[in-house]
Amino acid sequence: MLRYSSAIAKAIPYEVVHIDLNDDILVARDANGILAICEQRFTEFNEVNIATALHRVVKYSVVDTTRERPILRRLLDVFSEPLRQGQRCDAPHLLNTAWAYAKLLFVDYPLLHSISAHARGRITEFDTPQLATIAWA
Repeated sequence: MLRYSSAIAKAIPYEVVHIDLNDDILVARDANGILAICEQRFTEFNEVNIATALHRVVKYSVVDTTRERPILRRLLDVFSEPLRQGQRCDAPHLLNTAWAYAKLLFVDYPLLHSISAHARGRITEFDTPQLATIAWA
């Protein structure tokens, strides 16, 4: 597995660094392993790496052991920032954000209000599983 400094990562073609990062994230065996990658290489992450890491952490997370890690909060903050700023987000981003916060038992009422407002405005774009996910979250 290759490692790049932030300066080198910016000089190497986009795909090489970010595919390498996603590969590292995908082969990590648990939430703590993924969070360790995040702590070491967060400055190299793009949107896809953040989404992949967050999804995998939440999927494999034992809430009590990962919830308090500062890097998890940083992942959530970066991932949810477009919603906090009122930017238009696609349906998967809305769903993934709501799902991640719900699975980790984080309650952020302003963010939930923003997700709700965005979802109501785009309700016709959701398919049945997406509606079920957002309702659950």
